[in-house]
Amino acid sequence: MQLVCIMADEGRIITKIIAEIDWEIIQTIRVLRKPKFSQVALSLEIGFSEGFIGKVENPKLNAIYSFRHINLIAKALGLMISDILPKKPLSNDLIKVFIKLKPPTKVKKGEINYEVIRTIPLTSEEVKEYNNKTLNRPSKSGKPVKLNKRKPLRKKK
Repeated sequence: MQLVCIMADEGRIITKIIAEIDWEIIQTIRVLRKPKFSQVALSLEIGFSEGFIGKVENPKLNAIYSFRHINLIAKALGLMISDILPKKPLSNDLIKVFIKLKPPTKVKKGEINYEVIRTIPLTSEEVKEYNNKTLNRPSKSGKPVKLNKRKPLRKKK
C-alpha cells in the first residue's frame, strides 16, 4: 500500500492505495465492533497486542486483517465470517482513498479521526505499475529481487 500526504489549509489530506476488499472489511469490522468493543478490548479479546485493531483502523498505517484475524474477530463478535465479508465480489481490485485527517484537538475519544473525501479505482495500468513496484522490490544492492523458480522434480529411475 502507498500513502501520500498533502497539506491543506484546513487539515492534512492523505491518499492511500489499498485493495478494495481490504478497505471494505476494515470499515465493516469498525462498524460491527463499536457497539461491543473498543479497539483495545477487541485486540485483547482476540489475543493480540492492545494496539492491533487501532493499527489496522488507522488510515495512516498499512496494516490489514488476514483471514485468521477475520475468523477470530467473527468469533469474538458472535458473528459468521460471512457477516464481515462483502456479499458479492467487488468490482475493483485496488482503490485510491483520499482521506482528510481531523485535527487532534477536534476528535472526541472513540470518534473516527478522519473523513473519506472520495475513492477512485486504479486503472489496469496503475494496478500493473503498483504490482511491479510492490512485488519486484529492489534488493539492498538496488537490483530487482528475482523470485526463485522451482526446479522440476526428477523422477527416480
